[in-house]
Amino acid sequence: MAEETNESYQTYPNANTAMGVLCYFGVLLVIPLLTIKKEQRDGYIIRHLKQGLGLFALSILVSLVVNVTQNFIGSIFGLLDLILVILGIVSAVGKTDKKLPFIGDIFDKIPLN
Repeated sequence: MAEETNESYQTYPNANTAMGVLCYFGVLLVIPLLTIKKEQRDGYIIRHLKQGLGLFALSILVSLVVNVTQNFIGSIFGLLDLILVILGIVSAVGKTDKKLPFIGDIFDKIPLN
């Protein structure tokens, strides 16, 4: 059961941390996506699935931009992507469903419920 906090996220003491972390390792997000039935997905796993899927798509896009342009701006976006992945993993390990800064609201629109 989720615990309410004074911020805009919840803590899930019984969350499956390993599955939450897997959501941030690119293609490996298919493991929790395929192994956790829809009716068993709580807010914790749904948030991390959406953010992991969004970051995976963003990583592909950033890779394309970097490969095409190979300039300083592409490298900045790659670094930003890495920072967001690390923040997502920290949230998953902390058994919370914190939104990622800047793009968490966009990824919440991914229909996984």
